[in-house]
Amino acid sequence: MKNDAGWPLYPGRDNRSRFIVSPARTAANVLVLALMLATATSLSGCGTQRASTQDASAASGVREELDEERGETLTIVTAPIVMARSRTDIAANVRDYVTLAAVQEDNSGRYATWLVAHQWSTVDSRLPGAGWRGDGRLVVIADARLLSLNPETPPPSLLQRRAWVYAPAVPSARSYAYAIDQDTLRYLAAARQIQVRFQGDPMPQNYLIWRDGRAALRTWLASVRR
Repeated sequence: MKNDAGWPLYPGRDNRSRFIVSPARTAANVLVLALMLATATSLSGCGTQRASTQDASAASGVREELDEERGETLTIVTAPIVMARSRTDIAANVRDYVTLAAVQEDNSGRYATWLVAHQWSTVDSRLPGAGWRGDGRLVVIADARLLSLNPETPPPSLLQRRAWVYAPAVPSARSYAYAIDQDTLRYLAAARQIQVRFQGDPMPQNYLIWRDGRAALRTWLASVRR
C-alpha cells in the first residue's frame, strides 16, 4: 500500500510487506556496531590495566590506591595491626579496639608517611562506662620506649577513603592520622612487645596486640619510597 506520493505507508517495506534494508541503513548499523565494540574493548582495557596495577602492587607487598579526585597515590600496608583490650567489666566477649595502618601519600612527588589509627569498640555505647572518646593523642609503648603521637589537625584527606585505610564498619569509630617517620615505624615493626593507649583514657588497661600485622609492616617498609 502506498500513499499519494507513491511511497510505502510503512517505511522499510514494499507492497509485498518484505523488509527493504537500504545501503545507507546498513552502513549506519555497521558503524554503530563498530563503535560499540570499540567502547567495550576500551572499557575492558581500562579494567585490565587497573587489575594489572593492583596485582603488581600486591606482589610487591603493598597496596596502591589512586585517588583520582585529588591526584594522589596512597601506598598502604596489606594488613593492619589490631590492638584490643577486654571489657568484661561491662559484658562478656566484648572489646575495645585500635586498628593501626601505615600509609605513604604521594601528592605529585611530595611524600608523607602516616600512621592511621581507628578507635572503635564492640561495647554497646549506651551502656555506662562505654563510649569514651578523647582528643586522639596516642601513646605507644614499644619495649622500653614510649612514643607520644598527636593527631594531624586538620586531618589529611586520606581519612575520607575509609575502606582503603581499614576503617571498621562501626558508626561510633573515630579515626586519626599521625605524621611519623619510617625509622619509628621500623622500630615498632621490630619491637618484641607493643601496647597503646589514648591520653586521658579512664580505663587503666592498655591495648595489646590482638592481630599482629607487623610482618606486613616490615614488607611495606621495604617497598615504599624512603
